Amino acid sequence: KDMHPTLQWLFMMAAREIGRDRGQFFSKPGFFPAYLDQSVPLSPIAERFLERGPPLLGEYLPFWLAALIDRMWVSLLTFFLVIMPLAMKILGWRDIPSHKTMQDSFEGARMVWMKIHATRSREDCLALHAELDQIQYLIDSAWLSGDDARKAFNFGTAATRVRDAIDARMAELARQTGSATH
Repeated sequence: KDMHPTLQWLFMMAAREIGRDRGQFFSKPGFFPAYLDQSVPLSPIAERFLERGPPLLGEYLPFWLAALIDRMWVSLLTFFLVIMPLAMKILGWRDIPSHKTMQDSFEGARMVWMKIHATRSREDCLALHAELDQIQYLIDSAWLSGDDARKAFNFGTAATRVRDAIDARMAELARQTGSATH
């Protein structure tokens, strides 16, 4: 009962090696070790060894590490199932300012887009250009995560479309003012 599980594994492995020896004392090859005396309780380690053999990782890792992992795999698996997502979540927090910058930028461009038809003068259009330039400057000067860096290129396309709409509105206002003066 008090023997360390690693020592139990080692004794079972030694007994198996003795059982494989052809010049053996025991009657049949592969017979030893066997659980014959049912009056002595079988330890869980010995029972597991007789059913499945030594720890699977024992061939690839040092025995002490293989035995430790074999005994603690549930704890290690739980640790990784809890810690890994938690670590990824914590690491994702650093992307929040980047996401916020891009969200605010697209929202700002949308607001500029909505203001285009309300402009009544060339100065209003120039003010919208300046507002859009300020948004672009904020994106260019901010740190962006990988996904948000791709969104920044998409923002450039959207900003060009908004600039073209502002220029078209300026041309329309110029035509309206030109036709009103003639």
